[in-house]
Amino acid sequence: MPDERVWRCVVLIADDDRSLLDIFSRHLPRFGWKVLTAPDGLRALQILETNEVDAVVADERMPGLAGAALLEHVHATWPAVRLVLLAGWPTPDARARCREIGAHVVMKGEELRDLLDAIGGACAE
Repeated sequence: MPDERVWRCVVLIADDDRSLLDIFSRHLPRFGWKVLTAPDGLRALQILETNEVDAVVADERMPGLAGAALLEHVHATWPAVRLVLLAGWPTPDARARCREIGAHVVMKGEELRDLLDAIGGACAE
């Protein structure tokens, strides 16, 4: 049966860590946010082609298309989408690339609280 709730916003999370995807999938809907997940950047782009999203959260270190590159592509194609990079130890290059496109950088370890703050503007009532 399809989920017919009315969502405040739609968030796409791309991360190759299945446990983090599960955590976000369980917790973010409590805030009225629909969560779509992708195990890598290329799958995230496929999802974006067929779904309207308000925010994209991408892990910096994923196989294939890494987080900063994914966010740059999203920014160029869908400029209104809020962008967040998840990183354990973001490189200076990744931070600079994110700054250039207005993406937020959230450190892994405190993801949920920081992620809520970073996505909050896209999902404000």
